[in-house]
Amino acid sequence: MNLADKAARGGGVTLAFQAVKFIVQTTSLILLARLLTPEDFGIVAMVVAITGAADLIRDFGLSLAAVQAKNLSDAERTNLFWANTGIGTVCFVVVSASAPLIAWIYGESQLLPIVFAVAGVFVLSGAATQFRAELMRSLRFTALSTTDVLASAIGVGTAVALALSGAGYWAIVAQLIMVAVATLVLSAFMSKWRPGLPQRDVSIKRFFRFGGGLLGTQLLGYATKNIDSIAIGAMYGPTTLGFYNRAYQLLMTPLNQINAPLTNVALPILAKVQDNPVTYGRYLAKAQLIGGYITASALAVSAGVAEPLIKVAFGDQWSSVVPIFALLAIGGIFRSVSQICYWVYLSHGLTVAQLRLYLFLRPAVIVITLAGLPWGAVGVAASSSIGFLVDWLVTLWHVRRVSGVDTMMLFRNSLRAILLFGAPAGLLAFAGSRLFTAPLAALAAGLACAVGSAAVSALVFPAVRRDLTTMLEFAGRAIGRGPRPKKHVEHAVEPVEHAVERVVVDRSPLLIPSRLDHPRFSTPISADGDSGADSADTGAPEDSSGTITLWNYLTIIRNRWRIFVAVLTATLAVALSISMFTPPTYIARADAALQLGVVGTPRQISDRYPQALSLTRSYAALTTTSAVLEPVIDRLQLDVSAESLARDIEVTIPNDTVTMKLAVKASTAEGAAQIADAVAEQLAEVAAQLTQTEQPEMLKLTVTRASVPAFSTTPRRGLNMLTGTAVGLMLAVIAAVSRDWQLQRAARRQGKHVDIPGSDRRTHENDNATAVR
Repeated sequence: MNLADKAARGGGVTLAFQAVKFIVQTTSLILLARLLTPEDFGIVAMVVAITGAADLIRDFGLSLAAVQAKNLSDAERTNLFWANTGIGTVCFVVVSASAPLIAWIYGESQLLPIVFAVAGVFVLSGAATQFRAELMRSLRFTALSTTDVLASAIGVGTAVALALSGAGYWAIVAQLIMVAVATLVLSAFMSKWRPGLPQRDVSIKRFFRFGGGLLGTQLLGYATKNIDSIAIGAMYGPTTLGFYNRAYQLLMTPLNQINAPLTNVALPILAKVQDNPVTYGRYLAKAQLIGGYITASALAVSAGVAEPLIKVAFGDQWSSVVPIFALLAIGGIFRSVSQICYWVYLSHGLTVAQLRLYLFLRPAVIVITLAGLPWGAVGVAASSSIGFLVDWLVTLWHVRRVSGVDTMMLFRNSLRAILLFGAPAGLLAFAGSRLFTAPLAALAAGLACAVGSAAVSALVFPAVRRDLTTMLEFAGRAIGRGPRPKKHVEHAVEPVEHAVERVVVDRSPLLIPSRLDHPRFSTPISADGDSGADSADTGAPEDSSGTITLWNYLTIIRNRWRIFVAVLTATLAVALSISMFTPPTYIARADAALQLGVVGTPRQISDRYPQALSLTRSYAALTTTSAVLEPVIDRLQLDVSAESLARDIEVTIPNDTVTMKLAVKASTAEGAAQIADAVAEQLAEVAAQLTQTEQPEMLKLTVTRASVPAFSTTPRRGLNMLTGTAVGLMLAVIAAVSRDWQLQRAARRQGKHVDIPGSDRRTHENDNATAVR
C-alpha cells in the first residue's frame, strides 16, 4: 500500500470514527442544553477559559515531539511519560492554589470548588499523553479513534445522567473528569507499550527544545481563542457567557471532529514526502479539499440555517444564541481553511518560525476580537470572525516565506471552494429557511436548498467538478477501493510516490529535516554556535527554522531586559489606570416566579402549565417596557429614562420553568438591589392586573428579593491586571525580540560578526553567502 492509500485509509478510518463522535457530542449539546441553564454553562466556561492554558503546559509539546523523532528509544519514551505526568501534577498544584484568585477575578465565590475539581484533570491527561503519542507514532488510527469515541461517550453519558438528577453545572464538571479518566485507561489499554522507572542517564532535552517552541505557539493560539470568553464572562456575567459558550461549542464540535483527527493523519504522511515538492504539493492540495468543500461549506450552510437549527436543537429559550452562532460560523470558515497552514508548519518542523509570527499576529487578533466587546456577545462574535480572516491571510503569506510552499495555490483553491460552492449553498440555505415558520420545516427547506445549490455548482463549474471527483477518489481509497486507472499524463508522477515510500523504511512517522531546500534557508546552527549537521543524525526534533528556540527567547529577554521591563511597566500602568478611573458597576439579581397554587385536581393544574409557560414569556417581555419601568423610576426617584434603564436590565427564563431571573446593573451595590426588587415587585403588580382567569389566585407572581452584590462587575481589577500582565508580556517580548533583530540586521549591513545570544551567531560577509545553501 503506497502513501496515498495509507493517507486515504487513515483519513477514512478517522473520519468514520469522528462521525460517530460527532453524533455523540452533538447529542450531548442538545440534551444538556435542554436540561441545564445558560448560567450553568457560563459558570464552568469561566473556569475552563482560564485553566485550559494549563492543559497546554501539561503537554508541553512533548506528544508531537515524540511523534516527530526519527529514533525514539524505550528509555526516552519512559522519561517522556514521567515528564508529562510530573508537569501535569505541577499544573494541578498551581491551578488549585490559584482558585481564590480566579474566583476573585470574576467575583464569583462558587467557582472555588469547580477549580479544584477541574485541576485534577491535568494529572490524568498528563499520564495519558505518551500513550496517545505512541498510538499516533505507530499509525494506529483505529485504536486512537476508538479511544476518542469511547471516552467521549462515557463523558456524555455521565453528564446527561447527572443533569437529569438535578446536578446542575456539576454535570459538566463530571463530564470533563470522566473523559480524562476514560482517555487514560483506554489509551493505556490500546497501547502495547508500558513505561518503566525513570532513567536519569537518558536525556530528553531535545524533545523539550522542540516542544518549547510548539508550546509558545499553542499558548498564543489559546489566548486568542479564549480571550473572548474571559472578557464576556467578566463584563456580562455567566448567563451571557453561557449563550456565547453554547454557540461556540456548537461551532467547534464539527471543527474539532474533522481538523484535529485529520492532523494526526496528515502530519506523518506530509512529513514523509516533504523532500519531494511535487508530491508534497499534490498531497497538500488534496488534503485542503476537506477543509474547503466539507468543513467550510458545512459552516456556511449552518450560518444560513442558524435560526431554525438552534430552535430545533436547543429550544426557543436559546434564541439569543442565533446571531452569535451565525457570526462565529462565518469565522469558522477561515479557521477551517487555515488548518492547512498549521500542517505545513508541523510537517516541516517550523514550530519556531510559527512562534515568531504568532508573537506579532496573535496580539493583533486579540485586539480585533476585544474591539467588539461594547456590543456584547454578538459584537465579540463579529469581531472574532474578522480577526480570524486576518489571521488566515497573514499566515498564508508567512508560510510561503518560510517554507517555499505555493500558498497562492492554496489561496485560490480555498476561494474557489468558498465562493463557488460554500457561499452559494449558505445563501440559498438562508433563503430556504425563510419559506416556513415551523423550525423543523424551515431547517429541512434550508438544507434542501443548500443541496440543490451544491449540485448546480458542480454542474456549472468544471473546477468544482474536478475537486469533487478527487474527493470521491479519496473516499474510495478510504473504504478500500483501489484508485481509478490513471491517465497517461499522470504516470510520470506515480513512481515518485513509490520511490518516496521505498526510501521510508522505518515505520516511525517522520524525520524533521535539518534544512529545507529553499533559498531563504541556510545551514542550521545549534545552541552553542556549531553546525547542526551532527545533531540531525541523532533524530532529534530540532528547530528546523534555523532561528532561535523558545529558550533563546529567554536569553534575549535577559539581555534586552531594559526595554522588556519598560514596555511591561507601561502596559501595567495602563491597566492600573483603567481599574482606578473606570466607574464601578454592580449587578443584583431578583427572581419572579409564576405560582400555580394548589386549587383544583392534579390534572387541572397540569393542564394549566402550558398556559403558565406562555404567560411567563409574556411577562419577561413586559419587564423592560415603560409600563413597568416608569413607576419604578418615580418610586425610587431615578434620574434616568425608561429606555436607558431598560438597557441595564436583563431577563432570562431557565429551561421549561415559570421563573424569571432579573439582573440589574447600577453604579452602587445597594442601588442595584433596590432597582431589582422594585422592578420585580412592579412586574408582579402589573401581572396581577393583566391576569384574567376564573381562579386568579392560581396564577400570580411571587418575588424573591435580590441580595446586595459583594463584588463589582466592572471594573474587574483582578481581570484588568491579569489581562494587562498577559498583554504586557507579549508586547514586551515583541519589543525585546524586535530590538534584537534590529541589531542583527544593522550588524549584517556593516559586515560585522554578530554575537547576540539567541541569534544565529555567524559572520555575514555578504548577503549572497547567507542566501545560498
